[in-house]
Formats: sequence, C-alpha cells, structure tokens
Amino acid sequence: MHQIARGLRRLDLSLDRIVTSPLPRARETAEIAAEELGVEDRLEEADVLRAGSDAPAIRDWLRGRPESRLMIVGHNPALSDLIALLVLGEGNRSWPGPSVCELKKGGIAALRPSADSSSRFDIAWVATPRLIRRML
Repeated sequence: MHQIARGLRRLDLSLDRIVTSPLPRARETAEIAAEELGVEDRLEEADVLRAGSDAPAIRDWLRGRPESRLMIVGHNPALSDLIALLVLGEGNRSWPGPSVCELKKGGIAALRPSADSSSRFDIAWVATPRLIRRML
C-alpha cells in the first residue's frame, strides 16, 4: 500500500477529504494514503463505509457531503457497485446492478460529475494497483 500511495502522490491529487471505513484494514490503508499525500488532517471515518454496506446507502450518504474532491476507502463489492450506480444511474434496476469496473484491493477510480446529468458521474480514469506502482 505504501508503493501505491507513493504512486498516487505522483498524480498530484488535490483532495478535500479522505473518508474511510472504520474497519482496521481500511483505516490503515487510508492512513497510509493520507500520510503519503500530506493530508493526515483531512482523514475521517464513516460507518456507512463498513463492509456489508450497499451502494445506494453510500450514494445517499455522498449526496450530503460538501466536498467536491473526496477519496473513499472501503470494501468491495460495495465500492464497485457504487461506481456502477453513480455512472449508470439507478433507473428501474435494483442493486447490485451491472458492473462498470471491478476494483482490486488498492485500485482507484476517479469520477467527475457528468456534463449531461446532475445526478450521474463519468469515469475520469481507473488505475489498478499494478499500474499505480509502476508510476514510481
């Protein structure tokens, strides 16, 4: 995770906050990322990111967040499902819905608000842990 976090630092990410699941492995991952990115003071825990949470619950929680540049550290399948939900929208489907990308441990997806929808997002980029480590 230290290598991945150093790779993220090379991307010169500008973050308002890092929010993590309170479970120990996720919290440790978030702390490593926060330290490498120099944003230890912007780290917080959220119960909604616990293992077992579903994508709609996390999406609803996100709607209340004021930050525009937020890193979420949590668990799958919820985070991969969340990406699909944010990109595809809910429509008439129940979740989990179709997969858009499957995040590996240490993988990252960057989303940005969609230009044609106030409630959906576009994928800016996705990086596997292996790709991020190669940036060193």
